[in-house]
Amino acid sequence: MSNVTNPTPKRVTFRNSPPVQAVIDTKRKEQSLAARMATITDRYAMLLSDVPLISDNERHILCATLCKAVIDHSFIRFLANEIRQVDAGSEAEREFLASRVDIMATGERIALIESMGF
Repeated sequence: MSNVTNPTPKRVTFRNSPPVQAVIDTKRKEQSLAARMATITDRYAMLLSDVPLISDNERHILCATLCKAVIDHSFIRFLANEIRQVDAGSEAEREFLASRVDIMATGERIALIESMGF
């Protein structure tokens, strides 16, 4: 039997960005901010559990696309165009991946980006 006790949970602080402020402003009065953030985090984890399958070559092209990118709303929205412009893979391979990304929902694109560690 171990004498290790559960460590005290760390207090978490985060930047109060406009999206975080929107969560604060729109949460129900009877709901704590911690509970609301936990709900959002659970939903985000569910979103990330459905990652589109891509080949190793497609992964290489996507990694080259993401490496020096500022990944914001606009980048995610136009990800297929970014893939078409990267210097990785052949033009046909980039076009094939871009055409797949074109028909993905935003959540699938986010899951794909997150699965790459970005």
